[in-house]
Amino acid sequence: MMRKRIAAWALTACMALTLLPLHAGAVPISGPTATETVHALQAAGLPVYTLQKMGNDRENLVLLLLGDGYTQDQQQRFLQEAQEQLGRLMALEPYSRLAHRINVYAVPAVSNEAGLSSENNKLDTYFGLTTLYGMKSIGFRSDTDGAAKVEAIRADLERLCLDEGAFVDNIHMFVNTGTDVGSAHGIYSFSKGGAEDYAMAHELSHSVGKLGDEYGYATDFPNVSSTDNIKWKEMMGYRSIIAQEGNVSGVLIPTKFKCNMYQSDLPFCEVCRLALVRRMFATERIQNGMELYVADPEVTTEHKPYVDSAPYRVTQENLMEKAKDIHDLSLRTVIQNLSDRERTVKLVLGVVKANGEPREPLKEQTFTVPALTNRDSMEDACIYPTLTFDPIWGVDFKDGDRLVGEVRDAENGEVLATCQEPEYDTYQVDYLLEDGQRIPNTFTTKLLLPKRCGDPFISQWAPRTVGGHAFVRMEREGLALHLYYRQTAQTVPPEKPELKGTVTIEGKARYGETLTVDVSKVEPAGATLTYQWYRGNDEYVQIKGATAKTYTLTAEDIGKKISVKVFSEGCEGVLVTETADTVAKADALKNVKYDVQVWYANPAVQTVTVDVFKLPKSVEGAEIKTDTVPAVNSGIISTADFTGTTFKLADGLTPADAGKTASWTVTITSKTHGDTTGTVTVTVTANAPVEPKPEPKPEPSQPGGSTGGNTGGSSSGGGSSSGSSGGSSSGGGGDTASAKPETATKPDGTKVETVTKPDGTTVKTETKKDGSVTKTETKTETKPDGTKVETKNETVTNKDGSKVETRSEVKTDKNGVTSGTETTKTTTANGSTGMTVTTIENGESKTVAETTLSNKAIEDAKKNGEAVKAPVEVQATKNSSTAPVVKVELPKGTGETKVEIPVSNVKPGTVAVLVHPDGTEEILKNSVPTEDGIQLTVNGGATVKIVDNSKNFADTRNHWAKDAIDFVSARGLVNGMNETTYAPNASTTRAQLWTILARQNDADLTGGNTWFENAQNWAKEKGISDGANPNAAINRAQMVTMLWRAMGQPAAGGTANFTDVPADSYYASAVSWAVENGITIGVGGGRFDPTSACTRAQIAAFLARSMK
Repeated sequence: MMRKRIAAWALTACMALTLLPLHAGAVPISGPTATETVHALQAAGLPVYTLQKMGNDRENLVLLLLGDGYTQDQQQRFLQEAQEQLGRLMALEPYSRLAHRINVYAVPAVSNEAGLSSENNKLDTYFGLTTLYGMKSIGFRSDTDGAAKVEAIRADLERLCLDEGAFVDNIHMFVNTGTDVGSAHGIYSFSKGGAEDYAMAHELSHSVGKLGDEYGYATDFPNVSSTDNIKWKEMMGYRSIIAQEGNVSGVLIPTKFKCNMYQSDLPFCEVCRLALVRRMFATERIQNGMELYVADPEVTTEHKPYVDSAPYRVTQENLMEKAKDIHDLSLRTVIQNLSDRERTVKLVLGVVKANGEPREPLKEQTFTVPALTNRDSMEDACIYPTLTFDPIWGVDFKDGDRLVGEVRDAENGEVLATCQEPEYDTYQVDYLLEDGQRIPNTFTTKLLLPKRCGDPFISQWAPRTVGGHAFVRMEREGLALHLYYRQTAQTVPPEKPELKGTVTIEGKARYGETLTVDVSKVEPAGATLTYQWYRGNDEYVQIKGATAKTYTLTAEDIGKKISVKVFSEGCEGVLVTETADTVAKADALKNVKYDVQVWYANPAVQTVTVDVFKLPKSVEGAEIKTDTVPAVNSGIISTADFTGTTFKLADGLTPADAGKTASWTVTITSKTHGDTTGTVTVTVTANAPVEPKPEPKPEPSQPGGSTGGNTGGSSSGGGSSSGSSGGSSSGGGGDTASAKPETATKPDGTKVETVTKPDGTTVKTETKKDGSVTKTETKTETKPDGTKVETKNETVTNKDGSKVETRSEVKTDKNGVTSGTETTKTTTANGSTGMTVTTIENGESKTVAETTLSNKAIEDAKKNGEAVKAPVEVQATKNSSTAPVVKVELPKGTGETKVEIPVSNVKPGTVAVLVHPDGTEEILKNSVPTEDGIQLTVNGGATVKIVDNSKNFADTRNHWAKDAIDFVSARGLVNGMNETTYAPNASTTRAQLWTILARQNDADLTGGNTWFENAQNWAKEKGISDGANPNAAINRAQMVTMLWRAMGQPAAGGTANFTDVPADSYYASAVSWAVENGITIGVGGGRFDPTSACTRAQIAAFLARSMK
C-alpha cells in the first residue's frame, strides 16, 4: 500500500510519456467491429489496445492494464489515464532504462456504475473491486467473479494476442475513484487511475520487485532490514544510501525518507532499483539484452559511509564550486552481472581540461564481476567497486574543466555508465500498415531510448508483429519512428485446434529423483508436444535447458515446487500442472562407519581427522559436525583437545596400549541429504598400521552412488601415515596379508571378482552372462614428496570380439597440480581401430586421436545409409589451440565417406576444423552435429580438430531458434551484429541472403565495389536470383526458393498442401521440397505465409535444417 504526501518530484516533459488523444481511426469504445476480431478477447468481447510494444512478448516483461469503475462514457478517460500513469512509471529508474523491454497492453471494460466499492457501498462494477477492512487496500469482492474475469482476459490475451509462448507477467488495475488507494499481492497491483504522483510505480514495484513499504514494520523485503543484519551494508555511503531507522523501532530503511517505497511522489533509491532489476531478470520476466546492470556512478569527496552522500557529491555543475574543498575524489557504483560469463570492468576517475588533457593522470582500476551461476542468489555475482583519486588536493581547476567518472567494459573499452545523469531521447513511435494507416487499437507511443542510440539498436527491438501484422521496415526521422507492417490476408487468425489433455507429474519430489510428465487423452491426436519445467512457490521461474519430458531434481529445487507446461506448435493453449509437495532432501545416507588403526611407535601420528569420510558426488554442501565426547576412550584420545573434527591422540602411547580403542559419533549434514550419523573408531596397534577400511561399505539409501569409505587412509590428519615403511598406501583397502578374492553376483547376473594384492593393487574382473569380460586394475600410492600417483589398466573384451584397452597414470603433486597420460585403444568387431591419447600437463589436457576405418565398417554403414562411426571419443574445447586432434584414415579407393566422430559434449555450435598439410585451418561448414558426435565427409583421409565454436549471443539464450542460430553462426554462415548480439527478430535483405548462400557454397567473396557485389554476381550466375533490389527485405517464399535453387533445385515427391501456395506460383516446387525435407512445416492453419518477412532467426532455422 502507498503513502501519499504532497508532491515534491516534478515530471519533466522529456521524461514523461505524454498523453495523446485517441487516434482518428480508433475502435469505438462501444465494442469491436467485425474486422477487429483479432483484437477481441473471446472471454468477454473486449478490445485490446497496444500502448507500448518493443520486441517479442516472450522476451519482454508483459504488463496488462485494466480499469474498474469506468462506465461506458468514461472508457476514453481510462485509456488516457492509463497512458499518463504509464508515462510516470517510465520516468523512473530502473524502468526508464528498461522501457524498450516492457510491452504494455490495455483492455477497457465497461462498468454499470462509476467508482470503487467499499464495505458499506457495493457498486455494480465490472471486476467488483473494493476497499478492504475499511482501509486503502484493494481487493476483489467475495460476492463477484471479478478475479475469474481477469484470469479469463489474461488467458485470452496470451492465446490470441501475445507472441507465441508469451505470458502476462503482471496485471495492474486502475480504479476510478477520488480517494488515494493502492495495494498489491502476487502479480496484481492496484492504484487510483487519476493519481498525480508515482502511485502506479509504487504498487507495481511491490509486485514486480517484491519491495516492501518503507514506513512499515515487516523486514522480509530487500529494501527493509532489521538492525542486526543490514542487507545493503555494501552500498552504504553511495547515493544517499544509509541505515535509517524507519517509523518502527528496530526497522531500517535505505535512505532518509527519499525513496518511492516510502513516499509515492519520489523516485526509487539505488537499493530498490537494484532489487527491481534483479527480480525482473531472476524471474526471467525480461530475457536477454542486458548482461551487466551498472548503477549510476557517483563521484564524491571523502565522507563516512554511514552518512548521506548528497552534500559530498561532485558533479560537472558544481565542480568549480567544490574545487576548494576537494582533497580527494572517490568513484562508486554497483555492478550486477546478469550473464553466465565472468566480466571485467574498468573504473576511470579524474578531471580533464577543456582541450581533453588530464589535469592529473586519470586514475584507472580494473574489477572482475563474477559470472551469475544461481539466479536465486544474485548477490554472488554483484560487486560494489570504489576508486579513490588520492591525493588531488591542490589541483588548480579552471573553467571549462570536465569531470570524468566512468565505468567501461575492460574488454572492448565501451563506456557503460558515467557520473552524469542518464540521458534519454523521447521517441514518438507509430505502428503503421504499409499504406501509412495506423494499425487499429494502437497509439503514438512516446518511448524513452538511450540518447544517440543508432538504428541497429532500435531495429533490434522493433516488434516483429503488432496486431497480427508482420514487420516490414523501419523509417526514422529524427526522433520519430515509423514501424511499418504488412497487413495479414485475413484479420481473423487461422483457427488452431485447442490443445487438450490430462497432465500429471510422476515421480517423487525429492533431490536426485527424476520426474516424468505424463500427458494422456491428448487432443488433437498426434499433436507433437514440447515441454518447459519451472521451479518456485508463489512464482515460478523457468529452469533453463529443462525442456525434455523428464527432469532430474537438483539442489536448487529443494524447498520449491516443480511445475511443467506442455505446448504444441500447431495448437492453441498450454497444459500446466505442478507437484503437490515441495522438493525434499534425499534420505539420509546409511550409517557410515570408519575404522582407523594408529601405530603407537610413530611420533608423526598425533591427530585423527574425521573428514576422511568419502561421500558420493551427489551429496552437496556436506559438513561433518561433532558435539559429543568419545563414548569409548581407553585413554588414547586427549579429550582436552577434543574440538571440531580433529582429535589429538594422548601422549606417551606404548606397546601396552595396543588393542585399546576410542570411538565416537558424528553428524553429517548436507544441502541435499538428510542428516546421517557416522561412527569413528580408533584402535592402537603394536604393528605398522593396516590401511583403513570402511566397514561396512557406506552406500546412499537412494540413487546417487556409493558413499564409499576412505580407501586412501587419513594421512592428511595423521590417522594413518607412512610410518617407518615410507609408504602411505592410500588405495586399495582390504587385508594386505591375503589375496583371497571376494566374489559377488549383480542382479543382472554379472559375476564380480575382486582381489587386493599385497602392494595395494585392486584387480576387479566382471563377467557378464553373455561372456563379455571387463578386467580393471587400479592402484593409488603417495610418494615421499607428497605426490599422489593413480594408475589404471582396463581391458574390455566383448562377446562380438571387439576390444577396448585403457592405460592411464595420473600424478597429482602436493599443490594439487595434475599431469599424466591416458591411452585408449579400440578394435571393433568389423576391424576398425582407434587410439586416443590424452596428455595432462599442469592441469590442462590435450587429446590426439587416430582411427583407421575398415572396408567392412564402411560397406556396412553405406548399406544402411548411415555414417561410419569412428572408434574414438573426444571432448570439444572452445580454443582451437587446445582442441582434440583426430586423424581419420580410410582404405584406398573408398571415395567420399560420411564419418561420425563421437564427441562427449557435442552442441549445435560444435564444428570440425580441417587441418591442412601446411598447418592452416578451415572450418568445415558441412560438418553436422549428431546426437553422439560430429559428422563430416572424408575422402581418403583427413586431420581435423573438434572445436566448440558456439557464440555467446545474449539475445538468443532462450530463443526458439537458439540451436539453429548457434549452428549457422559457428560455421560463419550468418554473423552476429556484434559479439553479444544476434538480433534474431530483425529482417534480412536480399543482399544478405545472397551472401549467406554464397558462403555456404564456398564462393569467393573477396573484392567488389560493394560488400555484396560478388555474392550478387554469384547468385545471378547460378540462377539463384535475378540480383535485383539488394536492400529489399526477404520474405518466406523468396528465402525457400533461393535455398532450393542453391541446393540444385531437387525434385519433391509430392505437393505441399498449403492454402496460400498456388500450384502455379514460382515458389510452389521449392515449398514442396522444403516440407518434404523437414525444412518448414508452415505457420499453422494450413498456411505457409509466403509474403511475410523472413527474420534472421527463420533464416538460421531454414539453413540449419537444410544442412542436416
